Amino acid sequence: MPRLISIAILTKNGGDAFREVLEALRRQTVPESWATEVVLLDSGSTDDTLAAAREAGAVIHEIPPEDFSFGESRDVLFSHCRGEIIATLSQDACPVGTGWLEAITEPIRAGRADVVQGWETLSDKPFFWERIGRFYATSEWRPFFERYGWSDVPGLSTVNLAVRRSVWEETGFGPIPMCSDKLFQKRVFEAEKRVELRRDAVVRHGHEYRTRSLFKRCANEGMALRRLGFRVSARRTVRDALNRRNYGALIRGVARGEVRSPAEALFPVLRPLGVWYGNRFLSDYWR
Repeated sequence: MPRLISIAILTKNGGDAFREVLEALRRQTVPESWATEVVLLDSGSTDDTLAAAREAGAVIHEIPPEDFSFGESRDVLFSHCRGEIIATLSQDACPVGTGWLEAITEPIRAGRADVVQGWETLSDKPFFWERIGRFYATSEWRPFFERYGWSDVPGLSTVNLAVRRSVWEETGFGPIPMCSDKLFQKRVFEAEKRVELRRDAVVRHGHEYRTRSLFKRCANEGMALRRLGFRVSARRTVRDALNRRNYGALIRGVARGEVRSPAEALFPVLRPLGVWYGNRFLSDYWR
């Protein structure tokens, strides 16, 4: 009997991007002597997400929207997976090429790693600050990565990640409503698990933000940082809001016509203020 790899995805109204993901998963080559399953946990889709998933043969589990939380929901999702290796994706993170599954699971299958971090390339219409690689140019996460990071792995992200099931059972993602992959990173680091980066396990991914959604996203990051035990000071926030490199990038982006929205124009101030606000005042996920 072949051994099993589970591909686990949290979904809600995935739209065209999710259908592209399902099609990309259908084209993946499967490692010799292994089989795959696609498992979803859906939190209230009202579009054709579930119909597309059923057509693709996915195993579907559902929860009410009000019960969704990134950490606990991903733990529920993983509990429904039968594979000894679990690869997890964001619903809009589309594998590039046919070898993604083999690449991201190879270090685990070979016995070299317990957790594998894949690589991201940008979608066709990424947010300006993602496109130039400066979405995380502010410094509020720096103390976390200095304490719980690796020199050869930029950090763990469930946008594109694989884990040995027994390691997830030991660590879990935990009761954190945002940035559950960073709590997972902390636990993996403290447990001294083996982590490998695979640059050839690539997904295409990116975001578009409006001003309100950007501020909420950053505020939720700040809340998660506090849950992880890190405070963001007003001094750090002011220093980040005055970051001259960000304003230089903004001026160049405006001059080239690459800054297309108020959220992109206001980002150098909105991000640090949003993180600080969430770190100081949010007690739970801002929906």
